[in-house]
Amino acid sequence: MIIFNKRLGSSFVVFVVISILTIPLLVNLQDSQAATPLPSRALNTYWGKLVKSSSSPKTYYITQKGFKRWMPTAEVFLSYKNSFRNVLTVSDSTIQSFPEANVVHVPGNSKIYKLQYSQNGQLIKRWIPTPEIFNKNGLRWNEIVPVNVMEMNYYLQGSYCRSAIIA
Repeated sequence: MIIFNKRLGSSFVVFVVISILTIPLLVNLQDSQAATPLPSRALNTYWGKLVKSSSSPKTYYITQKGFKRWMPTAEVFLSYKNSFRNVLTVSDSTIQSFPEANVVHVPGNSKIYKLQYSQNGQLIKRWIPTPEIFNKNGLRWNEIVPVNVMEMNYYLQGSYCRSAIIA
């Protein structure tokens, strides 16, 4: 609750602002019941958290910007000083509601990469050499996500982005 006042002529008007928070509840559902997706406002509850679903071992970090970043190996997971005790189990629909973080860089390095799946399903990194190519591909500068060197080294090197179309 926030209280503030404003002088109006010779009087004061007192404003009381009450913020209503949406708190997601995780419940066990019978197989015959469908999970209700969390309201979009509630999703920021997971920003800065580690999550996984009960149907998959994949663990994701939800960034402060609301993107999910897959932790591809235990080594990468632990390189961020994460603990498996801190992983929250959420519904598949909650995980699916976050967009993938697919534009990454290592802080202190000027190279920016687009993460993509290769034809054989392997996640690869493709260097975007110029701001013009970055912009022509409709990428957004505020959606670049920092990763550490160990994570960046996990991704196979793909061809660099030479044109305005990143397939």
